[in-house]
Amino acid sequence: MSPVEGVTAATSRDRHNQTPLYIVYYMSKYFTREACELFGIQFGSYFILTLNYRAIATINYPGTFITDIVVAMLAFASIKRVAAANTTTEARMGYVLGGATGAMFALWLSTFFFSR
Repeated sequence: MSPVEGVTAATSRDRHNQTPLYIVYYMSKYFTREACELFGIQFGSYFILTLNYRAIATINYPGTFITDIVVAMLAFASIKRVAAANTTTEARMGYVLGGATGAMFALWLSTFFFSR
C-alpha cells in the first residue's frame, strides 16, 4: 500500500522513476506552488548555512569561502521572494519545514565532507 493516498505502487516497468526526493513529489501534489517555492528556498538556505558553519568549525578555508558566497546569494533571493509571498498557512509551513529539513540534511551530509 502506498504511503500517500492516491499514489499507486510502482510496477516493474516504472521502478526506475522512484527517487529519494519523494517529499518533493508529495509537496507538489498537496501543497501550493508558493509553499513549494518557499520550502525550496529555505531548504537551500539552511542547507548551505549549516554547511558553512561546519566548514568554519573545521577551519576549511575553501569550503567557507564557497558557502559564504552561496549564503549571500540565497539570502538575497529569499528576502525578495518572502516579501512578495502571501501569508497563507501552507506558505508558512513550507517556509518553516524547508529550513528544518535543510539543516537536518546538511548535518547528515556534512559528516562525509567536513569530518576530522
